[in-house]
Amino acid sequence: MNLRDDELPKGPGVLESNYHAESQPISRQRTALENVRRGRAASADLKTLLCNPASARGPDQGGIPPGFANDLNDEKRKLLERALGVNGILMVEGPPGTGKTTFIAELIGLYLHVFPEARILLSSQTHTALDHVIIKLLEKGMGQDVVRVHGERLEKIDEQVHPLMLDNKARAWVERVEERARDHLRAKAKQLGLNAEEVEVVFLGEQRHILLAEEREQEQRLAALDRSAAEEPAGNGQDSEAEVVTKTSTLLDEQTQIAEQLRILRRRLNRIEEKLDALGAYGKAVASPSDAISKEWIDVLSKSEVPGADLLKSQVKLQLEWFTRLGASKNFHGAVLGEARVVAGTCVGLGNVQAIGEQEFELCIVDEVSKATPTETLIPMSRSKRWVLVGDPKQLPPYSELDPNKVLEQRFPIEEAEATLLDILTPHLPESCKAQLTEQRRMVTGIGRLISDVFYDGRLVTIRKAAERNPVAAKLHPHEVEWHTTAALGQRRDKEMPGRTYKNSTEAVIVQQILDRLNDANRGRAPLSVAVIAGYSAQVKELDQRLRGAAKPMQSLDIVINTVDAFQGKDADICIYKRDSLQRQGSAGVPTGSASLECGTVPRTRRTDHRR
Repeated sequence: MNLRDDELPKGPGVLESNYHAESQPISRQRTALENVRRGRAASADLKTLLCNPASARGPDQGGIPPGFANDLNDEKRKLLERALGVNGILMVEGPPGTGKTTFIAELIGLYLHVFPEARILLSSQTHTALDHVIIKLLEKGMGQDVVRVHGERLEKIDEQVHPLMLDNKARAWVERVEERARDHLRAKAKQLGLNAEEVEVVFLGEQRHILLAEEREQEQRLAALDRSAAEEPAGNGQDSEAEVVTKTSTLLDEQTQIAEQLRILRRRLNRIEEKLDALGAYGKAVASPSDAISKEWIDVLSKSEVPGADLLKSQVKLQLEWFTRLGASKNFHGAVLGEARVVAGTCVGLGNVQAIGEQEFELCIVDEVSKATPTETLIPMSRSKRWVLVGDPKQLPPYSELDPNKVLEQRFPIEEAEATLLDILTPHLPESCKAQLTEQRRMVTGIGRLISDVFYDGRLVTIRKAAERNPVAAKLHPHEVEWHTTAALGQRRDKEMPGRTYKNSTEAVIVQQILDRLNDANRGRAPLSVAVIAGYSAQVKELDQRLRGAAKPMQSLDIVINTVDAFQGKDADICIYKRDSLQRQGSAGVPTGSASLECGTVPRTRRTDHRR
């Protein structure tokens, strides 16, 4: 971290960094690379492919079964036929708006239909792109087939996908097992002439006491760790810096794990107490806050002279021991993943789950492969036997802070250091292992032609016509692409802010005026979606504050204000983009190169207003 003196915090505070957690993505990539090098990947062909792409086998000619993909154009249908017959790798280049997400979702559905025993690993570098595909699968009614692997930052995952998350699926799996076991006990009790309700009360009561004891134990462990952290925040003065980092990271990991275990325990306790409460007076008595009273009721209900009751009690005891293990649902991630036909997760995020390393898949599909480094892409690829990689070399490259003047001690050019698998493999793969999507339906003619000519040598074909534009936007702004300049205005220069970011109040005022006119013109109609995008966070903040303080609310517009990177994967009716000075391209916080503008703004809009 490089900060100037004036960027340092003025008041007291605590700077915490979990080095262990931050190093995990690198560790996962190293493991994937070693698995490939030493022949431990799901397919031994992967190493050969990476070392000699020209040796890749072309796909067999597949066929689309009747009734599938009828609404797709010929380009996508032919590509699906090739993907169904993939033997090793198929590299698919897809510019913006060409339907990469649709293609991937159709391929998953078709592949599982043609190969019913197959399992697919779906991955992407970003949560947004991954969840777009999963939502398409949900629309196809395939939610029961999909498990979404995730880390701790659940806010990055689309809410529609939450029911498919691994922890939720594992919890549902555990609950199904518990319910089947209780059904067995109830049936056995009835067979012996026992009161099935009383047997269930005893069972739930015993389970509750086991969990309460476990909760107390974990709370004591967490309190001890908290005391340890407070007493020795910086070590004992004799440890090396590396030892302090290791101890602190280990402590933080243990605290996080115990907090997660407590969360699971309390959720299970709440569920058990709800069941007890629904079982009448006996259930309410056993659920008493007093352990002594609760235990007394359990003892009373447990006494029975009926032949076979002892056997039932031994079964109850065995099941209670098993249920204690079931409480840690992460122990059953492997079982849940093993039943899933589609496992989905970000490239690095898949490494969050140890059980992934035990799984093998017939097909791996990686979206946005142009945004992932080669070693990140190897994490999902190393677990599969065949691969379909989808991306666009013209769009955002992997995030990098490499200094061109210091790359690997100047042993390699920066282009080689930042190359993706798309860059490395595509030039050497046989033509039969490469494909392109060229028909785009998202952008209207003017924007589509601009993108095609500037970035794709005129190869991108626009299907969507100008007549499909929003009528309000078309009337107010007749041209599909407008370029504005502030060269003649005073105080037009950007102002540098702390944190090496910039804002421009003059341009913010102009943006607000454009939005006011759009808002007035669209009154009484469905809100227009408008993306207001800037290269710097300070300008995003300036725009947001100005609109929040506006005299007139923008009720006729659905406005999203964000940076280029944050907007990727979304679309809008209108985009207003604040272009940054060329002399600052490449400074901290600014996406370098034309790819940032190309993928982050223009392609996902139906009309664009560029400002400078």
